[in-house]
Amino acid sequence: MTTHLTHLTHLTHSTHSTHFNSLNPLESETSECSESKGQKGIIFSLVRTLLQEDPNLVGQEYPNSAWLPLSTLSNPIRRSLCANEFCFDIDAKDWQSCYQLAQRLENVFLEWNIAFLRFSSGNWLHYSAFFDKRIEVPNEIWLDYFRGFKNVVSIEDLKGFLKILRLGLFKHLVSLTNPNKEAWFDVGVMESSRHLIRFEGVIHEKTGFYKSLLSELPEEQPKITKENVVLPTQIEHWQIPEELLYYVYEKFVQKPKTITQHTFDKKRIGWIEELLKTPLVDGRCRAVDLILLPYLVNIKKLKEEEILGVVDDWLEKCNELKHTTITDSYIKSKCRYVLNRKMLPLSKENLGRWFSDVPEIMEVVEK
Repeated sequence: MTTHLTHLTHLTHSTHSTHFNSLNPLESETSECSESKGQKGIIFSLVRTLLQEDPNLVGQEYPNSAWLPLSTLSNPIRRSLCANEFCFDIDAKDWQSCYQLAQRLENVFLEWNIAFLRFSSGNWLHYSAFFDKRIEVPNEIWLDYFRGFKNVVSIEDLKGFLKILRLGLFKHLVSLTNPNKEAWFDVGVMESSRHLIRFEGVIHEKTGFYKSLLSELPEEQPKITKENVVLPTQIEHWQIPEELLYYVYEKFVQKPKTITQHTFDKKRIGWIEELLKTPLVDGRCRAVDLILLPYLVNIKKLKEEEILGVVDDWLEKCNELKHTTITDSYIKSKCRYVLNRKMLPLSKENLGRWFSDVPEIMEVVEK
């Protein structure tokens, strides 16, 4: 077992080339020392890295405070999970039981070649693993799950299905570790959409110790103090094997019994026509993917040549403000993607989650 775990440590921190920096994440903003400024820079870098994984992350800066976009927080103490993140939060009756469950989990990671980050939670152990956001779910799975949809499938439907698939993958990996009454995983972290996890490098309120990256699995319970906190500066991704997607879909994903057909109120889409008249500096690619193409393909049902003309005209206006690299070949490929999945444009109610950083779009909606 020792050789196995040594090999795993090498895999995680060498093969996957995750880098580490030591810092104190809670240094006072009023500190004049250069070390504090450097530490704040690393926290900012970690936040930026997480937002690259999921721009819709939210967090808290104080206990029981409002959930705000993570991008607006300077010293977050809690955050939501990334859409492509697995969280294995171990609870246990004693350290030996926690350690043994962690060993079994790391063996599962090794078996499936899963890059992971190992943390002391300030009490027990916490693992994060990220899968590639460009995951290619086989068409057979999409078609089987959505076969009952007689109308267009919205982006919310697709996101919801990916959450279900992620939860199925998590449950499968957990089942391979044989948790028991002595040590188990807090599955609520993955099941609930209203759950925040402790931000990396933050103190555990009950123990007084800190959440910190661990380079190896410690045989004794770690008690990390403020000056010894280590944070990751890079995230590696797991390429989920296609055969595993098929297995998890069949075993863990419950097919919908009743399908709610989607209706589209044409009175509520005037803002999209206004958007086509409004050039943007930022968020152009997202606007094309999530709003314009679903609207032009599945609502207006234009031909590809007509769609290219409409989008190209809009991009020309955008180019006058800032050059964009969106090409006709990209638009054509996205047209096919949107058509095959019958995607609807984002609703006005959901725009804030995707375009909170693009005030021009929000102004169009509010007119």
